[in-house]
Amino acid sequence: PNVFPDIFPAKIVQLYNDCGVLNAADADYGSEHVILVDSGTAINALCVFGYEKTLDAKPIDEAKAPQGEGYRRPGHTFARRGRYYLRVVGSNQSSGGGKNALALTQTILNTLPNPSEPDPALEKLKTLPMIGRIPGSDHYMPYGVFGFTTMPRGFSADYGCGEAGLSIAHLGLPPGLTAEQLLARALKEALSQGY
Repeated sequence: PNVFPDIFPAKIVQLYNDCGVLNAADADYGSEHVILVDSGTAINALCVFGYEKTLDAKPIDEAKAPQGEGYRRPGHTFARRGRYYLRVVGSNQSSGGGKNALALTQTILNTLPNPSEPDPALEKLKTLPMIGRIPGSDHYMPYGVFGFTTMPRGFSADYGCGEAGLSIAHLGLPPGLTAEQLLARALKEALSQGY
């Protein structure tokens, strides 16, 4: 069922459905447009947050919290806290998120509940190495890790290595499937796609 406002583009509705989002609401507050998403779980909120993040994003220190973080880019702020994902689009596209957008983001985050217990699903992020990890690069992929349909859902993070970079994923293996079988499937799919 489509539980999202009709103004949402189809690709956003598809992203929300892929990430397991329960519902979303949007409203205008002065010159800012606010979208608040109830993702149902912290892992679903991380899924949306990671997919919408771009390379020009700058961290928002005020959004840091257990199971929470935020970033801004010109005219926009994005944040997640627990099961919620928040996006504020300001009218001033040239400023770094806009002072009004930042203030509104902080006000809304202050009204959201702080999770009292860590989400056990997010604990798998700790299995990825910390050395060289780019802060805020954590992603949750609900399926098709790195674009391969044979890869199960999992976490990834980006790492800086001098001039080069790389991504590392932690996969939860489907029941009855070994890592070797999964790798064989992935290589077969890569070959069929011309890699």
